[in-house]
Amino acid sequence: MVGAGADGGPKTGTELIVSHITAVVVAAVILPVAYLAWRDPLIMSNAILGPDDPVIVRAALSYVLYTAVVGASLTVLTSMRFRTSRRRICAAWGAKTAIVELGLLLGLYLILMLAFLQIEWSTPPTARQLVARDARYYLPAITFITYAGALAWGLFSRSTTVARRTCLLRLAVGAVAAALPGVLAAAWFVCRS
Repeated sequence: MVGAGADGGPKTGTELIVSHITAVVVAAVILPVAYLAWRDPLIMSNAILGPDDPVIVRAALSYVLYTAVVGASLTVLTSMRFRTSRRRICAAWGAKTAIVELGLLLGLYLILMLAFLQIEWSTPPTARQLVARDARYYLPAITFITYAGALAWGLFSRSTTVARRTCLLRLAVGAVAAALPGVLAAAWFVCRS
């Protein structure tokens, strides 16, 4: 069984099955993981307002896991290609899947941002209150940018035939670029709190 796909080149039956399964897994896993990544800034924000520093560190580590590690994994997974056909492994439906996944991610992001909005203070806020508010607002945005960038990097990049070492280097650069914003943001908020 051979089919032709959006990335060009013939696609065997095994590649088609693997491609569909990984596309469904990416779509099914990214939404709950995104919720967990966006829940941690709320926990961190509440912990910054209180005296409990270990909770801040635990929330920051959890945020790094769900944002940086998952973002890097998404970048690598969506960039991987089958060796013979050079088609993306998790892009069974090509750019359509990427657009749907990005749309779902954007919708979830907007819903969570509206849910996490809070009324501004009637008195001037303290420095800790400002840090807590910034953690609540900016960390979810960094998560969204990380996931959207990871999906875009892998699913919309050009299909090129490159040497194995160059391909691994490109994957490593993409993974580090996806992980870096989440790690730096979490470290910054832990230091400021």
